[in-house]
This record gives sequence, structure tokens and C-alpha cells, in this order.
Amino acid sequence: MVEGIVRKAAFYTGVAAANLINVLSPEAVVLGGGLVEAMEALYLDEVKRAVKIHAMPFLRKGVRIVPAQLGDDAVVLGAGKLIVEHLDAAA
Repeated sequence: MVEGIVRKAAFYTGVAAANLINVLSPEAVVLGGGLVEAMEALYLDEVKRAVKIHAMPFLRKGVRIVPAQLGDDAVVLGAGKLIVEHLDAAA
């Protein structure tokens, strides 16, 4: 039951990613969060399946769909980078 719910959520995330691919044509889609970390293979497989169905073939061709590497540290690292940029601009 839980696996089915996660599959459905991941598929709908993939539909959203496909729409973004169709509009923005990014090089990569980075997925993060607790579900991705807990069930990475299942989640990524479902997202990729939805992207294959819903994204335009010539736009999805070179797009990498990958899990986030920073995990829970992403917010802290991003905030630190903003502080450094702000201090550099002020100097």
C-alpha cells in the first residue's frame, strides 16, 4: 500500500518535471527530500517513466534526472554561499 502511494506521488512528480522540461529544457532535474532518500531507486524510476511519457522526446533526450547530493545540508550551504556573496559585493 505505501509503495503504491509513493509510486503514484513519484509519477506525478515526474509529470511536473516533464512539464518543466518541455518549457525550460534544463540540463538536469535534481530531486531531493525524504522520499527520494528513503526509496531512491523506486522514486527515480517512476519519475523517469513519467518523463518518458510526458516530455517531448527531443527535449528530454539530454536531461539527467538525479538525486540531490547535499541532503539536509543544502539549506545551510546555500545560506553560507549567499552570505559570502553579500560580503564580497560589499567589499
